[in-house]
Amino acid sequence: EAGPGKKKRRAKPRRDPIPSVLRPSEESLAFENKAADDAGLPRFKNRSELKKAIADGKLVPIEDTAAYYIHEELGEEDPDNAEFYAYAQHWTKKFLDDVLGQASKRFKKKFPLTSLVRTDEYQEMLLEHNRAAAPGETPETRSTHLTGATVDIGYKHARWKIKQWLRKRLIALEKEGKILAIEERSQNCFHVLVLP
Repeated sequence: EAGPGKKKRRAKPRRDPIPSVLRPSEESLAFENKAADDAGLPRFKNRSELKKAIADGKLVPIEDTAAYYIHEELGEEDPDNAEFYAYAQHWTKKFLDDVLGQASKRFKKKFPLTSLVRTDEYQEMLLEHNRAAAPGETPETRSTHLTGATVDIGYKHARWKIKQWLRKRLIALEKEGKILAIEERSQNCFHVLVLP
C-alpha cells in the first residue's frame, strides 16, 4: 500500500517467457529440415506441383471446424489461388483435429490457422515483406511449410492460460517425437511441423 505522498506502482503486464523447448533459434530451422528429410517429405516448388499433389490426394483440404478456422491472411500472397494453400498432409489434419479439438472443448475457443502448405514460389513472394519468413537460400533454411506438414496456429487474442495449455501440450508431443514446434511471438503463432 502506498504511504502519504507516494504513488502506487502500476503492475506491468505479464509477458511470460517462451519455454526453451519452443524458443526459435538459428538451429531450429535446420533441425526441422533434417527431420522432414529423414521422413522423406516432399517440397513443393510451384503451384502446378501443388495442384497435382491435391489432385492425386496426397494433400487433404483443411476447412473450418468447431475447433479451428482458416484465417483470412492464409494464401494472401497469391489471392487468386488462395484456396490451394488451405491443404496439408493427412497426419497434420489429424493433429489439428486432436489437439485443437481438445483445446476448443476445454476453453470454448476456435483457433485461427494462419499458414499451411506453401510452395517455393509462394515463399519468395512472402520474403519480399516478411522478415520472419525462412530465407530458403540453402536446404537447411527452407521453410517446412513447403512439405505440407507444417501449420501456424494463431494465438493473438488467446488468454494466457490457453497459451500455457497449448505450450505444455506441444512440449509433450515434441518429447514423444511426434512434432517439432516453435513459438513465433513476432507472428503471434505456434509453428508446428507434424511428423508422419
